[in-house]
Amino acid sequence: MAKRLLFTFSMLLLGLNTSWATHIVGGEFELIHLQGFQYRLNLILYFDQVFGNPGAEDPAVTPFIFRTRDNALMESVTLVNTSSSFVPYTQPNCAIGDLVTRRILYTTTLELPPDRYNDAEGYYVAWERCCRNNFVNNINYFGQINTVGQTFLLQFPPVVRNGAQFINSTPVLFPPLRDYACVGKPFYTAFGGTDVDGDSLAYALVDPLDSSTDEPFPAITTAPYDNIPWAGGISVDNMVPGTPPLRISNKGLLTVTPASRGLFVFAVKVEEFRDGEKIGEVRRDFQMLVVDGCDFSTPPKMFASKSGEETALTPQDTLRFTYEEAKCLNLFVTDQDADEQITFRAVPVNFDAPLFANVEFPSGTIENFNDTLKVEVCLPDCPPDESGLLIVDLLAMDDACAVPLVDTARVTVIIEPPPNEKAVIDPKKVTHVVTSESEFYELAINAIDPDGDNLILDIIPLGFSMEDYGMSFTDLINNPGALSTTFNWDADCRRYDFRDRSTFNLLVVVDDEDECRFSDPDTLELNLVFELPPNRKPEVAFEGTVENTITADVNNPITLNILGTDADNDSIFLDLVRDENNPLPEGVSFTPVSGIGNVRTNFSWTPDCDAVAANQDESFVFRFLVGDDNCYSQAADTIELEVEIQQGMVNLENIEPSNVFTPLNSDRYNPVYYVQDLPPGNCQDQFEGVTIYNRWGKLVFEDDQLDFQWDGSDVAPGIYYYLIKYTQSEIKGYVSVLDAQANQ
Repeated sequence: MAKRLLFTFSMLLLGLNTSWATHIVGGEFELIHLQGFQYRLNLILYFDQVFGNPGAEDPAVTPFIFRTRDNALMESVTLVNTSSSFVPYTQPNCAIGDLVTRRILYTTTLELPPDRYNDAEGYYVAWERCCRNNFVNNINYFGQINTVGQTFLLQFPPVVRNGAQFINSTPVLFPPLRDYACVGKPFYTAFGGTDVDGDSLAYALVDPLDSSTDEPFPAITTAPYDNIPWAGGISVDNMVPGTPPLRISNKGLLTVTPASRGLFVFAVKVEEFRDGEKIGEVRRDFQMLVVDGCDFSTPPKMFASKSGEETALTPQDTLRFTYEEAKCLNLFVTDQDADEQITFRAVPVNFDAPLFANVEFPSGTIENFNDTLKVEVCLPDCPPDESGLLIVDLLAMDDACAVPLVDTARVTVIIEPPPNEKAVIDPKKVTHVVTSESEFYELAINAIDPDGDNLILDIIPLGFSMEDYGMSFTDLINNPGALSTTFNWDADCRRYDFRDRSTFNLLVVVDDEDECRFSDPDTLELNLVFELPPNRKPEVAFEGTVENTITADVNNPITLNILGTDADNDSIFLDLVRDENNPLPEGVSFTPVSGIGNVRTNFSWTPDCDAVAANQDESFVFRFLVGDDNCYSQAADTIELEVEIQQGMVNLENIEPSNVFTPLNSDRYNPVYYVQDLPPGNCQDQFEGVTIYNRWGKLVFEDDQLDFQWDGSDVAPGIYYYLIKYTQSEIKGYVSVLDAQANQ
C-alpha cells in the first residue's frame, strides 16, 4: 500500500489580484527538422492548474527569431495552442491537491531559407511572458507580488555550413519534474534529454531568465536577458537549499535533499555539441515544491545471487555463464516498513539500455519486516559485445512518497557469446590508377560467411559522393552465406570533373548477421586515382606545300586543307578564328570539325573586288585554331594564312581597235566588230562597257562584256563612233561600216 502524506499543504492566496495573470511554472522551446528546410517550432509551457489564473492561457503566442551576431530581427512566428495535458505523478497514489501542472503545446511549421539563415554564429528564438507563480520562496519580489516573468530562449545553428545543408533538431527533454520533494529526504528525477542527430549533450544549472517588464506581454527585446532577482542568500549554487542543494549530473539527473519547505524556481541549460563544437542550446525553467510532514520510511535492502544459490554477490564477484545455460539471478529484498510494494529496474553501467528492452522484471509485496521477497530475473543470452562483460545495477524500489526509496546491487557477469566465424571479403585492398581521359573500370567483389549467416553490405565513400564521379555498385547477389557485387567506375573526364579531386578512398564493409548481431566486419579498402600525364598541345598545319603567305588574283578561287593532330589522342576541335576587329570577308567557306586525335577540314575562298574594297590594304589574314579538351589543362595551337590579292594592270596605250568592218554577208570576212586583247581591269579601274553612236549622236550599240561583238545589223553604211569605258580610263575612236556587197 502506497504511503500517503500526513498533512495538507496549501498556499496562502489572500488578496490575489487575478489581473496579474500568474500561472507560469516553466517551459522550453523545441525546433525539429522535418524535411528540406522545413522545421517545426514548439513552445511547451507548464501551467499551474491550481493557483494559476485560468484567463492567462493564451490561444496563440508570437516568439521572435534573431541573428546571434548582431541581434538583427529575422522574423516573428505565430504558434497556435494545439494541445493540453496533465503532467502525471511518478507515484499516482502520492498525489496532492496543491501540485497539478498542465503541459500546453504551442506549435507551427516554418521555412528557414538557406539564403537567409546562413550566418555562422547562428540564431536564437525568444518569447517573454509574465507572470510566474506567486509565493516562489527563492525570488525577491521587493515587497510586491506577480512582478517576475519568464523569457523562453532557444539557440540554434545556421541551416547551411560550408556550402552544404546543416541538419539539426534540438534535444527533446525528458518529462518535466512531476513530483514534490520532502524536507530532509533525498529526491531525484531524470531531467535530461535525447538527441535524434546523435549530438552530445551537456547539462548545467543556470539562473532563470526574467521578462523585461511585468506587463503580461512585454515589448520585444533582444539578448542578453536579465536573470530573475534572487531572494537573499540564494544563487544558482543553491536554488533549492539543502544538504546537498540542488545538483544536476552529466546525464541530466537532478538530485537534492531539501532543507526547508517552499516553492522554488530553477533552470537547466542543455548545450548541444557536434564534433566537439557547440551548435545550440535549449533552456528549461521549472519549479520544485518542497513539503514537510512526509512519512519517513526506510529504504529496502537487496542482495543478488546466482539462480539456485543464496550466497550474496559482492561488487567484486564475477559470475560466468556458458552460452548454453540460463543466465538467471535471484534477488532477495527486505524492508523494515510493512506493506511495501517493491518494483525492480536495471541500470546498465558498461552498455546501452536497449539490451534490457525485453527483460521482464517481476514485482512483489513485503508484508512486514520479517518477510523476504525473492524474485528471479534472467539476463539476455547475448552480452553487450564479444567480450561478454556485463555490469549492471539492479534497483529495488519501494512505493514511498513522493519518490521511491531505492537500494542497489551491482553485479558483474561474463556471458559466453555463441560461436561465430566472421564474414570474409575478397579482395582486401585494391589500388587502381586511371591514366587516360576515358576508362571504364570494373572490380568483382565477393564475400562469404562460413556459418551461412546473412550478410550485410555497407559502402562508405570517404568524403565524396560516388555519383559525382561516375562510381556505382551493380549486380548485387546476396544469399545466406554468400554475397557478390561489381564496382563500376566510368572514369571519363569529359563527363565528370576531376580537377578539384582526383584521389578517392572507398571502404566496402561486409558483416554477418550472427545470433547476437556483434559487429565484426571485414573490409575492402579501395584506393582510386585519376592521374593524367602532362598534356602535350595539339598542332595545326596546312596539308601539302602551302606557304603561310600566298598571292591570289581577284576572282580566282583559293582552296586548301587544314589538319589538326594531338599526340595524346585527346579530343580536339579545329576552327577558324573570328575576330571582331578583323571580320571574315564574304564568301569564305569553312566548316569547324572535332574528333579524337586527328581532324581535317577544307578552306575555300574566291576573292572579289567587294572584299578588296572593304579591306583596303588588299591583304587578308586567316587564323586557324586547334585546341584539346584535356581534363586538367587545355592546350591550343594556331596557324595563320596571309592572302595577298594581286590585281592586273590596265594599259590601253597598245590597244588599236580596227577602224572598219563589213557586216555579215556571204564572204564572211569582218562580219562583226570587236576589240582584241582588252584588259579585264582591276579593282580600281574596272571595265564598265562599250557604246557606239552614229554621226548624229544616236546610240546604236552598247554592251558591258569584254568580249563584245557588234554585227552592225540595222545600220546603214557610214562612220560610227565608239567609246570603250573603264572606271578611270577610256578609248575613243570611229569605225566605218562598209557595204561589202556594194564593193564586189
